[in-house]
Formats: sequence, structure tokens, C-alpha cells
Amino acid sequence: MTNIFVEGLVDFNYERGYRYTFKAKKIWMSEPPQDVSDIKYIISELLSKEKVITADKEEEMTLFVASETIKFIPRYRKEYEAEDESSPNIYNALRVKEVGTDSWMALVNIEDFNYESGWEYEIRVKKVTQAEPYSVKYVLLDIVLKKEKS
Repeated sequence: MTNIFVEGLVDFNYERGYRYTFKAKKIWMSEPPQDVSDIKYIISELLSKEKVITADKEEEMTLFVASETIKFIPRYRKEYEAEDESSPNIYNALRVKEVGTDSWMALVNIEDFNYESGWEYEIRVKKVTQAEPYSVKYVLLDIVLKKEKS
């Protein structure tokens, strides 16, 4: 994923669970900051705000949980803001992926799951997505496999 600069959006309150469309001007920077795209966008107008998740949903899935936690800073700082607004909270999160996929994710919590460092798990969970207000949580259903990482 490429980092992009976005400027000009005043009084915009991002809400998870929505898709936004903006009118923006694309500007090519001649000397961009290091490790940043040479393109920046100046947003002039919000064209649409569409609710993506419109109904509550529950699904069961099997997750692989790695033997060590990772440091995690949430993408949506507003929801996990530290008391000192100048820096976000940093969490020890579980490193998990759905069995059969290669896509890893960080989960701060799985309800009713007592993780032990040094152990790998395969667990069945229920993923609960709530439409209003938007939220996602994972609840342990069963531990399928627990083995010590050698």
C-alpha cells in the first residue's frame, strides 16, 4: 500500500462502516518527503457517504493464532485514542490468520480466549459484525488444536 498525502478536508468526521467518495485535485510533488508517494491529493468536496455494512452479521471461522504477540497501533485512532491525544495506544495483539488464507491480521482481543505465549493455536470463533454503531468482535467457540512452538 502506498502512503499518500491528503489535504484540504476540514471538519470531516470519518466513520467506520462507510464508503466515501471525494472530489480531489491530484498534485505531483517535485521533492516529496522520503518514503512517501510523489503524489498528494487536495480534497475539495465530499460527494457521497454510503453505509457499507447495513445489517448485523455473524459467521463462524477457524483461525490460526501465532505463538507470539505483535505490537499494534490501530488504524482508526479515534476509537483507540490514548488519554494524551499526541500519541496513540500501542497494544500487544494476537497475530492471526483465517485457516486456508495467507492474510495476517492483528486482533487485540478474542472474547473467552486465554492466550499463552509460546503456544500456537487453531481455534473456532464467531465473528460478530454490528452495523450500528459499527463494530466487529471475535468470540471463542472452541480450541481445535494447541501445540507448543518448538
